[in-house]
Amino acid sequence: NVDAFDAITRTGLVQNYNTAVSGGTENGRYRLSVGYLDQEGVIKNSELQKITANLNTSFKFLESKKLGLDINLLATQTNENIAPISAFVGFEGNVISQALMWNPTRPMFIPGTDSAYVESGGTTINPMTSLQYVEDKAKVTTIIASISPSYKITKDLEYRFLYSINRQIGNRKGQFNRIYNQQGIENRGAAFVGNQEQTNTQITNTLNFQKDVTSDLNVNAVIGHEWLIFDSKGSGLFGRDFPNNGLKYYDMIGVSSQADRNIFQWASPTTELQSYFGRAILNYKDKYLFTGTIRADGSTKFGENNKYGYFPSLAVAWNASNEDFFRDIAFVNNLKVRLSWGKTGNQEFPSGAALDRFTIEKFNGSDWGVRRLNWANPDLKWETSETINGGIDFTILNNRIWGS
Repeated sequence: NVDAFDAITRTGLVQNYNTAVSGGTENGRYRLSVGYLDQEGVIKNSELQKITANLNTSFKFLESKKLGLDINLLATQTNENIAPISAFVGFEGNVISQALMWNPTRPMFIPGTDSAYVESGGTTINPMTSLQYVEDKAKVTTIIASISPSYKITKDLEYRFLYSINRQIGNRKGQFNRIYNQQGIENRGAAFVGNQEQTNTQITNTLNFQKDVTSDLNVNAVIGHEWLIFDSKGSGLFGRDFPNNGLKYYDMIGVSSQADRNIFQWASPTTELQSYFGRAILNYKDKYLFTGTIRADGSTKFGENNKYGYFPSLAVAWNASNEDFFRDIAFVNNLKVRLSWGKTGNQEFPSGAALDRFTIEKFNGSDWGVRRLNWANPDLKWETSETINGGIDFTILNNRIWGS
């Protein structure tokens, strides 16, 4: 009569609170909001708490109101109790697998107590011991701030500058109690601490042009330059062999056995991305729409011979329902035919893949040496994807039926 899966799961409750205040005049506006989220996981002991604060402001200066300034700030902090269900804990330590394999004729708790039964020396793991004797916590603090001044050069032309920074600091720590009967953990215990920080910076300059050239033709165009910088680094500790003295293992990794204590630190090569871009949208009589874009993206991730990739796109659309002959078709409200073609680039692979990279390591327990991690590839280039789309959008019968 033992249901191990029922014992490790629960109905997770979610609490979500938000409040905001806003106001302003024609010269300036603001909005401040704060929020709190508390979400219980389906697996017992798992939980996510998130606190958020957001400030948005917009100001206009000069008598002409041509000078503008936008300031935005977003701060969040998440605290998470992570259930032992990821690949990190391995197959034996996955609490869901343990529950599915547990013999339903065997008790999960020591009679008369709330302590999980541990089969010392055995290969079967009681899933309740994973919840009682495994701990994994993560805390992430994120700050996203931006400042964006703008100036209306003419009624139709506006210049905008944007500087933003995304700063994220994360900490993860956990322990496996020496009582836990997983191989390598039982009668030893283990703990880890990991730290990671990432800083992303963005600088963007744009010129926006919007004008009704004639009563029938509207033009919307933008050209710009963007510069992105990505920095990421981290460090960590791991140790085994701890006493049960009431303290958390991850707070006393220094007492772990020296032979099973590891220290690591890393810093990814700084990645920079520089982009030149332009876009033009033409709208003629709200019947014929044309959009053309071009991007030139250069990334330090690529080899010296292929830093830049070039990615154009074209799109046309016909609002057929705005034609005179469609006005006689009463049951058709909207009909739009569209066709597009474009190329996009992908650089989502580890920084430094095009470089010669080395690491310093100990050999034979005491000798220091250098080992190659990566061979340089000066011809590494952008992955390019090409896409063609065609479609029809419609609404009929007084907008009661619509589709694409």
